[in-house]
Amino acid sequence: MTSDSRTTISRVAFCVRCYESNRPNKSSQFAVFGTTSHKTHYFRTEYRGKRGFTPHFFVKISGDRNLVTFHSVCGIEDCGTIFFFKKINGEEIITHEFVPERIKVGSMRTVDWNALQSFRDPEYYI
Repeated sequence: MTSDSRTTISRVAFCVRCYESNRPNKSSQFAVFGTTSHKTHYFRTEYRGKRGFTPHFFVKISGDRNLVTFHSVCGIEDCGTIFFFKKINGEEIITHEFVPERIKVGSMRTVDWNALQSFRDPEYYI
């Protein structure tokens, strides 16, 4: 699963693994894709959040007028995303990889995908 700024979004979704692990909690680290910056951002949770509801990456892999097919994966570290440090031009930066076996394939109506893309939830904090 690759991230492409034209087809990648981050939205909150339910994660069974995080629910079973009682996440997000105050020590969880997570990644999200910035809609404006078109870059991945890394954070540590500041609030408890609702159990099992975590940031996810959604990557559109195909679509037409009626149906969109996408990959989705949890953005919580050690769930669907692994963080690591890498040296680039002598500078150590944080980056990530998705856990391949945790990537899900889904589909939804194009009108629902468009609604998901435009949806913002300013009330959700972790």
